[in-house]
Amino acid sequence: MKNILLIIAILLGIIIPQGAEYSFLIKYLLMGMLFFAFLKLNVKNWKFEKSHLLILMFSYSAAIGTFLIFRNFNSTLAQIAFLSLAAPTAIAAPSIINLLRGNIDYTFISMMLTNFAAALFLPPILSLLILEGTSISVLQILLPVLVVILVPFVLAYFTRAAVKKSKGKINLPKDLSFYLLVANIFLGVSKASHFVRSEVNLNDSIIYMIPLIVLITVVVNFFIGYLVGEKKVKLESGQSLGQKNNAFLIWIALTFINPLVAVGPVCYVVFQNLFITYQLYKSRKLT
Repeated sequence: MKNILLIIAILLGIIIPQGAEYSFLIKYLLMGMLFFAFLKLNVKNWKFEKSHLLILMFSYSAAIGTFLIFRNFNSTLAQIAFLSLAAPTAIAAPSIINLLRGNIDYTFISMMLTNFAAALFLPPILSLLILEGTSISVLQILLPVLVVILVPFVLAYFTRAAVKKSKGKINLPKDLSFYLLVANIFLGVSKASHFVRSEVNLNDSIIYMIPLIVLITVVVNFFIGYLVGEKKVKLESGQSLGQKNNAFLIWIALTFINPLVAVGPVCYVVFQNLFITYQLYKSRKLT
């Protein structure tokens, strides 16, 4: 029944674009999901793996290589492929791994590493390759990410400390993170649906090639991520490379490139959430 809820959330998001009116709640729902995930973080278990570096190397080398190869064929598709490959790990990835009963610590490290790397490296790369000299501030990228991550992280840290001091036990509300995810998926897809309906010219023939390009990058990202991960963290490394910070991509496209390019991350939202639904279905079926 719970997995059906995820499919329903996606379908409702597509057919009810009015939900975009409440998309400002996405950030707060995400912070709630992260809070519950961070309660399970164990700093003593933090370990930098070789796959963390491989994820970064693949993201940028594949993104730059793909862009340089395809920009003469079609610049818009090349830009979409670049963003889909180079984007950092989604801030929600540790929450999804928490629901999948995986290693939250690995995913948290990857999420922090890739988002900091994006703040440092993407501005100059985008300026050189795509934006023709237009500059992007590092703080423009880094500050929103830090707010969403650090607030629930600090709250979770002090909650754990208080519970430990009182020798109590943290009793998490059953399945609350899952229902926050359902709401987040509905609002995210609804926002994407509203964007496509209001900002995109559906008569442009290239619009129908974008989902195919994005679907390929989604499959490649999750597969390569799974491939490079160490034996015990293959699920987590696949999630770290495959689940992207699409809000960041949409902002980059709308602010510095053009609305048509933003259709790429909009499609990524839908495909990514469909795959997450499958992962959760498979996880619950096996337990």
